[in-house]
Amino acid sequence: MTDPKTARRLVIVTGAGRSGTSMVAGALTRLGYTVPPPVMGATEANPRGHYEPLWVINFHKRHLRRASVNTMDSRPDAPSLVDKVCKGRRPQATLTTWLEKAFEQPHLVIKDPRAFWFRDLWVGAARSVGVEPTFLTMLRHPAEVVGSRTTYYGGKNARQRADREISLVAGWFNATTVNEHTSRGHRRTFALYDELLTDWRGTLLRISDTLDLGLDERVLRSTEPHAVDDFIDPGLHRIRADWTNVSAPQQLVDLAEGAWQILTGHASGSTDLDAAALTELDRLRATYGTMYKDAVALSHDEIQRRVRAAERRIRKEIEAGEVSTPGQGRATSAAEETGLGSLGRGVVRATRAEVAAWRRSRRR
Repeated sequence: MTDPKTARRLVIVTGAGRSGTSMVAGALTRLGYTVPPPVMGATEANPRGHYEPLWVINFHKRHLRRASVNTMDSRPDAPSLVDKVCKGRRPQATLTTWLEKAFEQPHLVIKDPRAFWFRDLWVGAARSVGVEPTFLTMLRHPAEVVGSRTTYYGGKNARQRADREISLVAGWFNATTVNEHTSRGHRRTFALYDELLTDWRGTLLRISDTLDLGLDERVLRSTEPHAVDDFIDPGLHRIRADWTNVSAPQQLVDLAEGAWQILTGHASGSTDLDAAALTELDRLRATYGTMYKDAVALSHDEIQRRVRAAERRIRKEIEAGEVSTPGQGRATSAAEETGLGSLGRGVVRATRAEVAAWRRSRRR
């Protein structure tokens, strides 16, 4: 019989950034789980630590850059873009090799808001080392997520902040519903940020039972002081917001609120979403896909204007010798100034490749 203390367990923590993913990962480390080192430390935006393995962050970022996909990408086709760069044996083999080494400790928690884009890779790698992964998604109201992210990573002026909020609401909806959709059929559960803050013992007891994490029930049922008490501080709930604080079209707000209501309706229980809830989430995703397509068509002329402006600036920088290799110099800022996010970065790469080919032809 396998000893539960030494049996391999893997819980992957996902959820939109600023939703309590660091908090739950940090709590799990104080209850016997390990974040494989080296670990990303504290920052001004997250002074108690991120609890993210640096190798995993770099692995995810590298592949997202290749796919030109953001952490909270709003494009409905973003999953297919990530899948394309993860085809073949190499990405999963690389992840499998790292994971096998990480299992020097039997109970692992992998936390990175980007992880859901790579669900198939993680499932394949985990099964290759004899583990069935489990998935824990943290949920926080989208208006508070947007408020928190805007506070720490917002724009320079009111117009930029308003545009950023619209993008963040769209990104929250798309990333959250993709996260839910891709985790269907796997052992999973959802947890609320507020409930973790106010009752970490009860919340983690339910999570442990649902995901079979093997956490010590005596600790979770006890009223004795514990290290988690000092780590989870309800005072950290600094950003409190509702939709009146967010600049976003009403149709987008309705979609985000609808997804939030469905997911939170099941977040406090041990049962998964029922068929009616899944059908409604699929309907919301389809509605969003249509709305996104219409928005892209509506803004076609403006997109083309910004792309052409970025191309001109990037060409001038390259021809002036200010940028010579991918990822260097001011071309990145030029992409950001297009206001087109991952599309802007794609323009940078395509334009620079075009100009590099032109320069080579001039030297012949």
